[in-house]
Amino acid sequence: MFNAVVDHMKDVKIAIDQMSSRAAFAFALSCTERQWPAFQQSLKQTRNVAEVGEVFRQAIDVGWTHLLQRIAIVDEFVASCRQLISADVGDAPSAVANTIENSIVDLLNAIQRKDKAYTHHLSGRNIGLIELLLDEHGLLIDDLNVDIAHEHSEIETVRHLVEAEMKHQIKDL
Repeated sequence: MFNAVVDHMKDVKIAIDQMSSRAAFAFALSCTERQWPAFQQSLKQTRNVAEVGEVFRQAIDVGWTHLLQRIAIVDEFVASCRQLISADVGDAPSAVANTIENSIVDLLNAIQRKDKAYTHHLSGRNIGLIELLLDEHGLLIDDLNVDIAHEHSEIETVRHLVEAEMKHQIKDL
């Protein structure tokens, strides 16, 4: 499975290199949108959902608005989002929230800098979030072979999530 993920990431980078900046940022925003349900769930387990969730939802929407309507992203808004990023990553829900908060803010920064090359990182972050589920079982992506997956239904589920995410990304490209 590890080799399949590495090959997929290389293919994503090649595809992004060949597309327009707008298309690359749309791809990255789509990856971020798929992170949103996990973010909401992690916030329920870690912090005030309404307060933090509202700001980061707005941040994603600001990215889409910039992309679709070419409205500038205000530096102060990005800075205020960055200040809300939790430094507490002591458990899986906190690590998920932290990863997604960084994904959102880093993407807004990349959009501001017109850094198209950054966009492929969101693809990897989505896979990384799924890998956090494996970490709870003491496993890595490379451990997602068929033999182990059939022994543990939770691991089989994670393997299917990785495959589904790669398919989503291919479709979005």
